[in-house]
Amino acid sequence: MRPTVTMIAALTAAMLSAAPGGARRPPPPEPVYGPPPDWARYRELGEAAIKARLVDPESARISWPNGYMKGGYKPFLAPRVYGYGTCGLVNSRNRMGGYVGDTPFVVVIDYDRVVYSEIDSANGRGLLAEGCTAMPLPPVSEMPNASTTGGAGGSGLSLTAVPDGAYVAAVEPGTVAARAGLTPGMVISHVNGVAIRGLALDMVRELIARSEGKARLTVIGGRMVEVEQPAPGTAASAGATAGATVGATAAVSQPVALPSAMPGN
Repeated sequence: MRPTVTMIAALTAAMLSAAPGGARRPPPPEPVYGPPPDWARYRELGEAAIKARLVDPESARISWPNGYMKGGYKPFLAPRVYGYGTCGLVNSRNRMGGYVGDTPFVVVIDYDRVVYSEIDSANGRGLLAEGCTAMPLPPVSEMPNASTTGGAGGSGLSLTAVPDGAYVAAVEPGTVAARAGLTPGMVISHVNGVAIRGLALDMVRELIARSEGKARLTVIGGRMVEVEQPAPGTAASAGATAGATVGATAAVSQPVALPSAMPGN
């Protein structure tokens, strides 16, 4: 006599309940994080990973509006990854040669390597953009060994070299650069009338730092921005450097769950 469907189902359920694997899976072990990465090294690793995903990596204009936080990140349809994660913006040329606009990206780094990287595919309107908006990321000034000056004379300006000049990657709120009207995404073409296309960043920073009173920066598009330079050895100059590292360890000491790119995953 052929067993009925009900009998087969009952036997299957009994075998599953008796099997060692029938119980709930034990929780995964707690991740063991490496030390908080140096901010300059973090950016170096992150930018290399993001550029490797681009059609025209040389045209990349990458900005880091926030620092990183320690925790887990759940990519869409992929296992959770752990490390020090943050979101940024990248603008680069597509296959037609035109810039696509600022697009969110996420990187997770630990033990001096990139654990995960992803660029939003919807020009700032995708699931990754929503997840990045939800992340309670700390300011760059709280990162280990971060410099609010970016080598640019204590102005609160962080620069990245691009073919057209110097890309404004970050501007610390409340600094002279912010008060002058500089914002991330701008590209500086001249410093005090000197064209900086093709110059090394160290030379660009030196030009800004040596400005007497104000650095006159020409932004692509024709706008002129004057940035006051704090006198060497003043409280403002010292404070910008000291404030960059205060509380850096505390800001990243407690692991948190980073919002996933897809809510509920």
